[in-house]
Amino acid sequence: MSANNPDYRWVPVPTNKFRYLRACMVCAIVLTMDEFTRKGCPNCHPVLDYISSMELAQECTSPIYEGCVSIDKPTESWIAKWLRLDKYVPGVYATKVVGELPEEALDNLSADQIEYIPRDGSENNLECILENVVHHYPRLPRTQAIRQSLPPSQEKKRTSQA
Repeated sequence: MSANNPDYRWVPVPTNKFRYLRACMVCAIVLTMDEFTRKGCPNCHPVLDYISSMELAQECTSPIYEGCVSIDKPTESWIAKWLRLDKYVPGVYATKVVGELPEEALDNLSADQIEYIPRDGSENNLECILENVVHHYPRLPRTQAIRQSLPPSQEKKRTSQA
């Protein structure tokens, strides 16, 4: 891609202070603690107000995460769909975030009817990713094998929505 291409957009990428980077445990976006407390999380701000509470920002973000993906066009990116990031803003996201959300944050999410999906590589997260693959890519040759690996409740839910 060329910078002269009008369709090319710069994605905000953390450029310095790498040891101060943290990942949001809800959406997995990677920012510095300063960015979380000054601007809030660009995806979770309406529900989790990191700006007014530094303590909440520290409890709901983690310095321990694995892998990073840079997503420019979330609605068009297969990796964004696979990681369930397709409804979020462009940016740098962790593929796995270690930590547990505090009860206060979980209550805020459920009060706003937002389903929390742990991004820590737990079994629940893997089931969600597999379900997402089946939903977005139903004609892939391996989708049948993935569909068979889903728990019966997930498969029943998927076929009733189709």
